Amino acid sequence: MNFWKSVAGILRTNKDAYDNCAHDLSEASKGNNNPHHLAAKVLNAQKGKTHLFATGQAGFIIKSAGGQLLAIDLYLSKGEKQFKGNNGFKRLLPLLLQPDALLFDIVICTHPHFDHFDTGAVPVMLKNKRTKLFCSRDCKTLVRKLRLERNKEQIQYVKPGDRVVSGDFDIM
Repeated sequence: MNFWKSVAGILRTNKDAYDNCAHDLSEASKGNNNPHHLAAKVLNAQKGKTHLFATGQAGFIIKSAGGQLLAIDLYLSKGEKQFKGNNGFKRLLPLLLQPDALLFDIVICTHPHFDHFDTGAVPVMLKNKRTKLFCSRDCKTLVRKLRLERNKEQIQYVKPGDRVVSGDFDIM
């Protein structure tokens, strides 16, 4: 089962999760975005159910039935330049969440584009020593540039087909 099949399963089994995504993105597109609102919504989501929250761009937060938090491709920066030769990425939707607003159990970065491996947000999220980063092997250069390799116990590089079990999450 791949990630998108898992997301589809969450949406099929929990209509509330889909409604959360649709409502938050709809409000953001109208300019009604409070970066603290989404964090409160995630924290207050009912335990015992799995919830999916959209953060804009290609980012999602999954809150497991057990209350653990998984972040996927969160783009939480304003799009400014991070490294020489990089022009940044244009934000397509307003910022819905600050990088330090939630303590994630898992952060997934699928590839090294700055709107998927946010070089401004990932180091902030990894300040929580229990947070694990799972990223593609292509992200090694960014990890080195950000000097995150000193947190090597928090970082695992994965390739297509790898399976990772961490906490409440079984990621394939």
